[in-house]
Amino acid sequence: MRPSKSATAGKSSGWKTLDKLEVSFNPGELTVFGARTGHCKTSVLVGLLLNFMKNADENGRDEVFLFYSQEEPEVRIYHRLLALGPYEDEEVRWSSAEVRDFLRGGYAARGEGYYWPDIPRLEGARETLRRRENFLRVIHRSSWTVEELGDHARRMAARFNVKGILVDYLQRIPGPAGRKYDRRDIEVSTVARRLHDLAGDLAVPVIAGAQINREAIPDKYHDKLAKAKTYEDAKKEIKKARPALDHLREGGSEQEADSVLGLLSYAADYVTDEDKEDGREVPPVTLLEVGTLKNRYGIPGRWGRLAFEGKSTLVRDPEDGETL
Repeated sequence: MRPSKSATAGKSSGWKTLDKLEVSFNPGELTVFGARTGHCKTSVLVGLLLNFMKNADENGRDEVFLFYSQEEPEVRIYHRLLALGPYEDEEVRWSSAEVRDFLRGGYAARGEGYYWPDIPRLEGARETLRRRENFLRVIHRSSWTVEELGDHARRMAARFNVKGILVDYLQRIPGPAGRKYDRRDIEVSTVARRLHDLAGDLAVPVIAGAQINREAIPDKYHDKLAKAKTYEDAKKEIKKARPALDHLREGGSEQEADSVLGLLSYAADYVTDEDKEDGREVPPVTLLEVGTLKNRYGIPGRWGRLAFEGKSTLVRDPEDGETL
């Protein structure tokens, strides 16, 4: 009993939806978020990072979170964080592209007539992020192997109170240098195992995004979506494309992970064509489903509902009575 009582509690995501699914991020464990391209892997990881930082700030904890971005440079993640706020009103949300252009050139970037969202609130968000910068280290080294990433994380942990590591995303990380792999799934499994070892060595949660195979797409899926006249009609078909555990691209990572969470963004598959006046519009807030494909501490196969604000890429809990 004594080891159980002394065990460090896992970190909450900051989203009630995941709490209800019994999802937490525990020291020494690897959690994988699996999704197809464009289905919010990065948005969820950045949202988690923001929630972790906010929680540490509000509770006065000296914590540092490492975000390894294999795709987007550090400044792009910074723009994403600024677009997320904090803002109290959906109507003043910024997109990360607007944040980039405004900080780069202001009115010169988009012309004097461009209507920017609330500028004072953006400045307030910048001040908040500056205050929280001590909680954050974003590292963009797209060529690093999993060994180099792990060595860097261990050096950072020797200097700072590292309490979480986020990786975007798993299949972009090469395996240990100098090794040859007969199959790609063996290399992916090796990377996942090294990330799991890193979590255990540092006693922190490691959270990684991962690509889902196109096998998750049902037969004639896009043809059926094209016939849907509205977003509400399309939702019935989109729900059929929920990923499963065996859809993880190039395999291997699901064996090493303690938890695997699937993501399905309804906005990603409901495409519109601006050249055609067919009345199809993507709502500003859409459904983002998250499912427990593997969960050591809860029931697998359960799905929950998150809200996704497309302009700012904000992931949040749905509001009471909100239709997604």
